[in-house]
Amino acid sequence: MPGPDLLHRMVGSGLLVIGGGLNAWALAERDRRSTGSFDLERPEELLTSGPYAMTRHPMYVGWWLIHLGAGTLTGSSWVVVTLPVGMLMDHLGVLREEAALLEAFGRPYAEYEKRVHRYLGTRSRRR
Repeated sequence: MPGPDLLHRMVGSGLLVIGGGLNAWALAERDRRSTGSFDLERPEELLTSGPYAMTRHPMYVGWWLIHLGAGTLTGSSWVVVTLPVGMLMDHLGVLREEAALLEAFGRPYAEYEKRVHRYLGTRSRRR
């Protein structure tokens, strides 16, 4: 990547911290709201608080920030290829997840979908 190594390290480190913090916050919110044993793949209830009030998929956003941060930190231009491919693959999984969430939670999920961005700054809904 072009630019000074110090800038790469500063920006990359910041993105890693933000992405890791977002993931930790999302996990903590899920754990806090779980009444039984915590199972990330089988939510007991629809979460709309904490980071889930900003994005319907905070952990994906967090991982993308970590991915971008790691590439930037190391100055690797490969991140411009690997991040979009990873995001596309994750997005395909998100579409399946959203269909399952709609089936599991019905109208409350449909309303949540209308209020909260899928990712940061994108209001996309299933069609």
